[in-house]
Amino acid sequence: MLICFYAAANYYVVREMSNSMFNLGLKENESIPFGWLFWIFTILIPLVYILGGVQKKDAVLLRVGLIAVAAIVFTVRYYHTVLPVEIVMLLGGIILITVSYALTKWLVQPKNGFTSAEISKRYIIDKMNIEALVIAETFGSNLPANDSKFGGGSFGGGGASGEY
Repeated sequence: MLICFYAAANYYVVREMSNSMFNLGLKENESIPFGWLFWIFTILIPLVYILGGVQKKDAVLLRVGLIAVAAIVFTVRYYHTVLPVEIVMLLGGIILITVSYALTKWLVQPKNGFTSAEISKRYIIDKMNIEALVIAETFGSNLPANDSKFGGGSFGGGGASGEY
C-alpha cells in the first residue's frame, strides 16, 4: 500500500500515465497540469516515510522510504540530465559507501533503538544456512526398502495385455 501510494503521486508515473490514458500528446519538455504538485509529492513522500520509519522504529517503512529515494533519483534523472550516467553512478556509489561506513561506525553504540551490532537470537532463522538444512533433510534420511514388486503382464504393465 505504501508503494502504491507513492507511485500514485510520483511525477514520472503520473505524467506517463496521463499522457497515455488521456492522449495529452506532451512533448519532451512539457509538463502535466499541476506538475509542480507531483514534483513536491515525489520528493516529500519518501522523506516522510524515512522519518516515520526512524521515529516508529519500523523497518518496513524505512525500507520503502529508501526504495522511494531510488525512485526520486530515477525520476529526476529521467527528466533532468546533469552529468553522464557513468559519473552519476560513480558518485552515487561513493556516497553510498561513505554513508554506510559512517553509519556503521556511528551505530556501534545503540542510538535511539538503532544499532549495527548483532541484536539477539530472535532472528535466528535469518542466519541459518538454509541450503545445508535442505541437503541434510533430503540426503540424510534412510528410507526403508520397498518390498513391493511391480511387474506382471507382458505389455508395459497395468494389465494392458489382459494379464495382471
